Amino acid sequence: MKLAVLSDIHGNDIAPYWTRITEWMLWGADSSHGSLLAQAMELCTRKYGRCQWPMIPEECWQEVYERFMAAKDLPV
Repeated sequence: MKLAVLSDIHGNDIAPYWTRITEWMLWGADSSHGSLLAQAMELCTRKYGRCQWPMIPEECWQEVYERFMAAKDLPV
């Protein structure tokens, strides 16, 4: 099941960093989508003055993803 979901989400050009985060969640990461979403929305609000889900810029997801991976000492 996990591999079928992963094969379906690979190649998502619309939201590549959200997709990478989802992949790590499926492999058992110890963080939740909710906590990473909150970080992305907070970053978006700081950068742009407001943030409305689901319109979170990919650059915000990228920064959250890179911080998440760095905290785990994993390659980006």
